[in-house]
Amino acid sequence: MPEARLHYFLILLSLSLLGVLGNYLNLPLFFGVSFIFGSIAVLIAVRVLGTAAAIAVAIVAGSYTYFIWGHPYAVVIFTAEAFIVGILWQRKISSLVLADIIFWLIAGIPLVWFFYSGIMDMEQTPTLMIGLKQSVNGVANAIIATYLILLIPSKYALHRNKKSHGKIRLNELLFTTLLGIPLIFSLVIVSFENKLNKENLENVLADQLEFYLEYIKHDKYINFDFIHKDLLRRKSKLDVVVFSESGSIIGSTIDKESDFIRNGTIKKVNEKLLLWMPQRNNLALMLWWKKAFYFVEKPFSGKVKGKIYVLQNTRPIINKVQQNILKTFELLFALIVLGGIAAYSISRSLTGTIVMLTAATKNLPEKLKSHSEIDWPRSNITEFLQLSKQAKIMSDNIASTFDEVNMQAKTILESSIDSIITIDDNGIILSFNYAAEKLFGYSSDEVLGSNFKHLFSEQDEDSYSKNISRFDIEKFLPLLGKRAELIGRHKDGKFLPVELSVTKTEFNHNVRYTSIISDITERKVNEQLKRDFISTVSHELRTPLTSINGSIKLIQAQHDRLSSDESSVLLDAASRNIDRLTLLINDLLDFEKLDSSGFDYEKKNIHIQSLITEVIEQTSSLAAQARVLLNENIEGDCEFISDPQRVSQILVNLISNAIKFSAEKEVVAVSCVCDDETVTFSVKDNGVGIPEQFKAQIFERFTQADSADNRPVQRGTGLGLAISKRMADDMGGTIGFDSTEGQGSTFYVIFPKQPT
Repeated sequence: MPEARLHYFLILLSLSLLGVLGNYLNLPLFFGVSFIFGSIAVLIAVRVLGTAAAIAVAIVAGSYTYFIWGHPYAVVIFTAEAFIVGILWQRKISSLVLADIIFWLIAGIPLVWFFYSGIMDMEQTPTLMIGLKQSVNGVANAIIATYLILLIPSKYALHRNKKSHGKIRLNELLFTTLLGIPLIFSLVIVSFENKLNKENLENVLADQLEFYLEYIKHDKYINFDFIHKDLLRRKSKLDVVVFSESGSIIGSTIDKESDFIRNGTIKKVNEKLLLWMPQRNNLALMLWWKKAFYFVEKPFSGKVKGKIYVLQNTRPIINKVQQNILKTFELLFALIVLGGIAAYSISRSLTGTIVMLTAATKNLPEKLKSHSEIDWPRSNITEFLQLSKQAKIMSDNIASTFDEVNMQAKTILESSIDSIITIDDNGIILSFNYAAEKLFGYSSDEVLGSNFKHLFSEQDEDSYSKNISRFDIEKFLPLLGKRAELIGRHKDGKFLPVELSVTKTEFNHNVRYTSIISDITERKVNEQLKRDFISTVSHELRTPLTSINGSIKLIQAQHDRLSSDESSVLLDAASRNIDRLTLLINDLLDFEKLDSSGFDYEKKNIHIQSLITEVIEQTSSLAAQARVLLNENIEGDCEFISDPQRVSQILVNLISNAIKFSAEKEVVAVSCVCDDETVTFSVKDNGVGIPEQFKAQIFERFTQADSADNRPVQRGTGLGLAISKRMADDMGGTIGFDSTEGQGSTFYVIFPKQPT
């Protein structure tokens, strides 16, 4: 047997035994009428196990009532209660007490009337009293069951109803408490008063019987050897039985006097009064009680000796008690009905605000996210009204915080220099930030809802790109936590290198992938430039070193055979190559400063004529080597404030570049123009000019428009213009050029006369 089924049957068996025990330990009220408690277990079974199990418990527990009352009709009523309450509970009645009240109103009391009055032919008064007693008893048991359910762990609730078994809703608890407290107290008072009333009636009866006994004891009819029975019956106001000393009946006013005393049982009621109960013989309990007699006894002596019994049938006492208790049960039943209506209204009123608050706050994050209007409840109860107001304030604060967080997140997302794209597990794009729009050329409206793979080239042979282009999620997962280089595809069809990293998140069982994409075009260019730089530097180092080494070794090998002129030529070559190495090292040092701490600038007054003369002298040897003419043209003699060394370095770089790209016997013109606020230096050559495709990167590092080695002056490192631009910018100047391919170039640099 599976564990769950064993668990089910163990609980079913336990509740059935508790139901039998609850009926066994009944609370007698009077003359066969008693409160029973078996339905407590039945109603618990409704909540814990369901209707079918509750019916089974009702049949088992109700069967004991046959032994109590001597008829099977209570079992039927008991079972009907389990069935109807279970059905009502499974539908919309969330309170066991309310469901039980409905049962007794629509079915319970009519069934009692049908069985007791219709079949058992009981009088209307006791039938009505029994119907009201059972309904009050059933409702009280439902109240007790509700509180016991609070103590039952929810793990024992095996019924698969959507309602929460083992837990009580607040409106049910309030309804039960508002109705239950006055009802339970009323029942206790009723039971106590009924007991006192019965005892008072029995005490009065005992006095009456004893008084009459004394009266007839001295009557002449019992002083003779023979008692005339008919005369005794006519003279007696109460029933009298006279027994001789031998136990034979001398006289009696009742029929079947032989049953009295000899058959049945005798119970002591109080110090004076006794109760005789005949043999039951499967008679219904209440009918059996009506055949009983109260009596008092006393011995007598004279000519005839024996005992005198004065007795009265229990019917008058039963009728009086029933009339009194019927009124009480009518009041209790009215309390249940009217109090139930009041309790239901109050509980609904008290919990209505909470229910509406629960509904208002249901799916609150989604409501706040969509800015839906929330209907906050109002209440006439101050505390509930304050609770609703506080909930609204809290919701407004959350909404404000939510909007602020969203705004911050959106700001961060939109201000990110990296493209951030969110996709679901089907590759559908859910968000597309501004950087992604700039990178791929699409607006977010164009790509939202489309597949992520459309942003990447299917021609890329990289395995990652193939995974994305097909967007197989299982093959996409290897990208998580890694950086992959792929080929993106711009809206205009242009391919661009990108770097992709992916993170995975789960929220509310939804999988999301956040892709961060960086444009690495510049990095790829820089990597190529660095490779070119390494090639250039290695070439620039090897060539002069090889020349120097060759010259020195030649001098060492043939120094005694070389003339002074020949030695001088070799030494001049070595010297030029050393200068070339020095220039290379200086560029590299400047390059290092450019990327780290930057240059140090010393501002001084600069005289233009002196500056031009100095830079012409510095570049004259290079011009002579290239057989290029230098020409200076200064319009107006003026001064400005800047760093002389750095300005000189910029002009030397510009003149050196012009010499390198000029043909023999061409002229490189160095000019300067002054106005009121600026000084403009320009270097013009008539060389090959700058190709159109190279103009955009002319001031970038490691770039040279022509890297050929067949010029008279060897190529440089590709750092001169980049360093010059950085220095010009730092000193508040502007550097630029005008060039037409095949017609030469003019580079210019403009400085303010007074630095800002």
